Amino acid sequence: MTDLQVVPEPSDDATLTQLRGLLGEDFTNWVLNHPTGALTSAQREVMHILLTACLQSGLVDKQVPPRLLISPLLGYNQTAGQSGVNLLRQHVGGTAVETVEPRGDPVLNSLQRLVLECFGELLLPDDIAGSSIISAYSSPAGKEATEAIRQDEQLPFGPGDDESASVTLMRSTGSGGGLQLISIASSLVGAAYERSRLLHASPTADNVIAELPTVLDAARKMYTGKPTRTLAVASITGILLPDDATIALPWGRIRPARDADHPVWVKRGLGAQRTMARAEDGSEVVISDAGDIVLEADVPLVALFTNESLDIDRPWPSLRSSEDLENRILQVRLAFALACERSTQPVLVPVWRRFIEPLAQGGGVSWNDPQRFASRTPTQLTHDEVTSWKAWIEKLDTVPMKRLGPSPTRLLRALAERTDPTDGLIDAVIAWEALFGGETEATLRVSASIARLLEPQGNSRAALRRRAADIYRLRSKIVHGADYELSEVGTAFTEATSIGLRIIRELLAVHPELVKMQSGERSTALLLN
Repeated sequence: MTDLQVVPEPSDDATLTQLRGLLGEDFTNWVLNHPTGALTSAQREVMHILLTACLQSGLVDKQVPPRLLISPLLGYNQTAGQSGVNLLRQHVGGTAVETVEPRGDPVLNSLQRLVLECFGELLLPDDIAGSSIISAYSSPAGKEATEAIRQDEQLPFGPGDDESASVTLMRSTGSGGGLQLISIASSLVGAAYERSRLLHASPTADNVIAELPTVLDAARKMYTGKPTRTLAVASITGILLPDDATIALPWGRIRPARDADHPVWVKRGLGAQRTMARAEDGSEVVISDAGDIVLEADVPLVALFTNESLDIDRPWPSLRSSEDLENRILQVRLAFALACERSTQPVLVPVWRRFIEPLAQGGGVSWNDPQRFASRTPTQLTHDEVTSWKAWIEKLDTVPMKRLGPSPTRLLRALAERTDPTDGLIDAVIAWEALFGGETEATLRVSASIARLLEPQGNSRAALRRRAADIYRLRSKIVHGADYELSEVGTAFTEATSIGLRIIRELLAVHPELVKMQSGERSTALLLN
């Protein structure tokens, strides 16, 4: 007789870990009423229901949004008067749907009630939280919110419009498309949740409700053509902040990235890719390709509503939101390069970007693969370096950056984007030209201006002028196809970027009067003074 091997049932801990991996830690903890210690029989039962739903969906290995794994449990149960997940939470002892203090705004009142009905669904990790809150389409609060929106003169659509009515929306974030009446409530609640998630690692329903007035006000201003603003978020890889460090700025902040910040598909693709280095004290410093710090920035938001279909030939109303975010990323990266004076300059690479938009049917994330940029040396910043970084960001707030031309962009490309030092050298010298170039005698004008700015009169000034001229001539040989020594390029690249950063530091900190000038005027003022 053959002995049969008995396969033990998985432990509660193993099942709980599996469920958290599928549906996220926040949702799992919420629906099980924050389990601690041994699970109750009710918690085991709910855990089994959720896991069974995931497995029966047939989508576990398809890398789909988690809400699709348990979509039958997210809809509103008309008989019970609640969504399926709310019923599961009550089964393990969680509180029933609460009530909130009504305000004098019918739309806001209905959105508050919708948050309470769909809060569990909001906790599911998803890239498109605001566009597909399933319980919003069939619940009383969802229907009430749609009706209140229909009656609101400051929001799209009107009393005679069907739930499926749609308009085309073009936004200054660079995204656009159709917007249906029935999706607006989901979009507003989703945006409020995303805002609360930036402020709180694990937001509560009250946290989400607190963000609703800001989101609703922005949506109304969008539709009525009034100026409004929204939040843009970007991740950056290459460095680690001290655990308790946050850089507060007049227009936003920089903080350590949390796992929940990263869009799901970014975590799946880039989150597993790590780079490790050893610090001087022997400790390991590990960075993630998904991003190690998060930049939050307040940006303007403009929208165009039309009944015509989206046409690629139609002029976009504005790209101001996207442009402002890119300018903030540039400012932050340049400030870091100016602040950090280590022997090896750490490389900062922006990874993903997204906007929290009040009215958007579907979310969008743009991204870069850090593996295509220059090699990063994982670096743990000190508190002093963070303080210096903040000071340079604030300094750049006061500077007319456009007067520096393409020099900041070219320097950052040389430092972070070019994998070939030859390309980096070309970019670095273009940065010099943008700061001091003129129509004639470029080599002499640029090299002499650099030396005059950076060194006192004497041998050191003359030596720097000669070296800058040599680097300039090497760049000219490269771009014009002349013969040159490849062995010279690496050293010239390192010196050219270092000189470029020294120039900008000196202009901003010591000679701000020169920043306002054009490049030719700047070099003339230096050479004649």
